[in-house]
Parts: sequence; C-alpha cells; structure tokens
Amino acid sequence: MRTMLNLLPRDEKYFDRFSDMARRIHESARILNSFFVGEAPVAPVADQIKRLEHECDEISHEVLRGIDRTFIPPIDLNVLLNTLSHYCESGHSDA
Repeated sequence: MRTMLNLLPRDEKYFDRFSDMARRIHESARILNSFFVGEAPVAPVADQIKRLEHECDEISHEVLRGIDRTFIPPIDLNVLLNTLSHYCESGHSDA
C-alpha cells in the first residue's frame, strides 16, 4: 500500500503555486468589486482582470506541465492481468 501512495508527486511548489493563483483570484475579485461600487471605470478594471487571468492561466499550465513530468500513471488493470496471466502460463509461477 505504501508504494501506491508514493506515486503522487510530493513537491511542495504545487501548493505554493495554488496559493499564488488564489491571491490573483482574490485580487481580481477586489478589482471587480471596485468597479461595481463605482470606484473604477470599466477599461482599467478589464485590463487588470485580463492580466490577472493570464497569470492564472500561466500558473495552471506550469502546474500541469510539472504533474505531467512527475506523475506516474496507474497501470491499466487489463494490461496487468494479461501480463500476469502470460507470466504464470510460461511456468514462472509456483501455483
């Protein structure tokens, strides 16, 4: 069971990057609120939110690229059973 748990990446930078994204989302909400309460015109608000959205997209892509490089996908059960079946049939089994 311990081996299964080690398949997932444990790199703490993912959590840091999610926190970075959360800060940008919070900032976007604060900027949008300033528009709704009449403190900021639409053009600068749209520009700022678009910039923050782009930064969040970059963070998402960075995290996904990192996961693609570090995550070991599980083996398909049918492939595993087929491989074990051939192994046992070839005389390598004590059963």
